Amino acid sequence: MVTREARSSRDDELAHLEGLLAEALRLAKSPRRDAARRKTPVSVKLSEACDIARARQLHPERVIIMVKASWERLRDSTYANRDEAQAALEHVVTTCIEEYFVEHEDAAGLASPPRQ
Repeated sequence: MVTREARSSRDDELAHLEGLLAEALRLAKSPRRDAARRKTPVSVKLSEACDIARARQLHPERVIIMVKASWERLRDSTYANRDEAQAALEHVVTTCIEEYFVEHEDAAGLASPPRQ
């Protein structure tokens, strides 16, 4: 049986994940790179979101569904036009997939060896 406290903690964590995904969509309007780490603010947020998703054992498909749900809620208020909104969604989905699997592959030792 799941205690009320455990359920609340899980709900808080999922709410945080949803917030990170929404923030990544907002940041996708103006991609910038962090020169020191070669990461954009979008990829930093998505990396954190994917860490939470993997810890919660959420499948990547579920995370993408969450991204799209956030996009549906934000697109009219955040983006000036349909093309900009679609480009941001595509960027966030692609980056989310990359961030979900890059850490996962490295941790599992599944990363491909460098080609020679």
